[in-house]
Order: sequence, then structure tokens, then C-alpha cells
Amino acid sequence: MEKIVVRYADENGCTREETFETESREQLQSALKDRGFYILTEKALNDGVAAKIKEGLYYEKGVTVKELNEFTKMLRTLIKSGMPVNDAIAVLIDGAPETPLNTALKVVHADIKSGVSLSRALARHTNIFPNIYIKTIVAGERSGALEAILKRLVEYFNNSIAIRRKVTGALIYPAILFVVATLATSYMIVAVVPQFKDLFDGLGTPLPLPTKVLLAISGFMADWFILLL
Repeated sequence: MEKIVVRYADENGCTREETFETESREQLQSALKDRGFYILTEKALNDGVAAKIKEGLYYEKGVTVKELNEFTKMLRTLIKSGMPVNDAIAVLIDGAPETPLNTALKVVHADIKSGVSLSRALARHTNIFPNIYIKTIVAGERSGALEAILKRLVEYFNNSIAIRRKVTGALIYPAILFVVATLATSYMIVAVVPQFKDLFDGLGTPLPLPTKVLLAISGFMADWFILLL
């Protein structure tokens, strides 16, 4: 028997959450659908999951800044056109692929339909929506300027994405230089330095310690070069 935590909604949009024991997920899904329930999320109950479920954390992976930015941008556009929040979310999730964000939005939609505010509905999914996002939405609801707040969030995400690209671009050039320098140094030690060994042996004079160390390193790297890679 498998224990599965299921969050589902009835025909009135009221959401519930129960833990079922079943031999087959298909049987459980069929039984709930026959009773007129719409399954929002389901997750096998294992070690460490119970606490997450209590907090509303249903997903193992979060979303990227780009995904969250696109959602916020589209939500703001729909609200600006005069569409209610819940209707706007319904439009965004209609026919959308089953990503962690869209799965969370289905639950958010059902919660808002049952009378929960947008901020409280989002707060049940803190692994999807960061705290700064939720707190900003709260400020927008209290001030009655949700559309303006969403615009600020979009600007915040755009700035974050731009900064991240600049940082990544700034790190690429030094990384390339480091790789090139490492390869050049390795080539010198493995291919060039050994050519001087016979010359030094022919001289018959004691070699300085640094030269001996360099020749030893060169010999070691030449013998184990493939494994070192």
C-alpha cells in the first residue's frame, strides 16, 4: 500500500487535502474523479515530506527568475486590462504545460476562488515564490495598487537578469584566460621540458634543486598525463 497526499477541489472550487492509502494511483485518481473532484496535486508521503506538505511545499524544484518574470509580466498586463486576478490566473494556466510554476498556480487559482487573497495563496508555495515576491504582493493589496506593484516586480526581475548576465559575461573572459594559461603551462611541462633532460644529463654537472624539481614534475605529468585529465 502506498500513502499519497492529495490536494483536490470540488465543483464549487473549495480545496481539500487528504492522505490516502492505495495500491494504485490510477485507482485513487479514478475514485476521486468519479466523486466529482478535480485533483490539483498529489505526492507520495515519505520521510521528510510531511512537514513540507503542512507548509504547502509540494514541489521539489522551483522556478527560474525568467519564468517568474514572464508570469508577473503577463499577470500585470491582464490585470491592467481590467480582468480580475483569479480570471487572469485562469487564463495563464489554461492549456499551459505542467511545470512546477503552473502546477502551483492551479492551486493558487483554487484557493483564490474559495476566498483566499492572492498573497496568502502564493505564500503556500514559498519554494516557488520568494518571500520578497509575496511581501511585495501584500503591499500591493493593502495599497490597492496591485498592478503598479506588479510593474515594479517586473522591473526588479529585469534588473536582476541584466546584472546576472553582466556578471556571467565578466567571468567568462578570465575563465578562458585561466584555461588557456593552464593548457599552455601543461604543454610546456609535458612536451618542452623533457627535451632539456638529455642535455642536462650530457653536461654531467649537478643541477640546482629547482631544476631537479621541475624535471621531476615534468616526468610525473608525462607518465600520468591521461589520468590527470
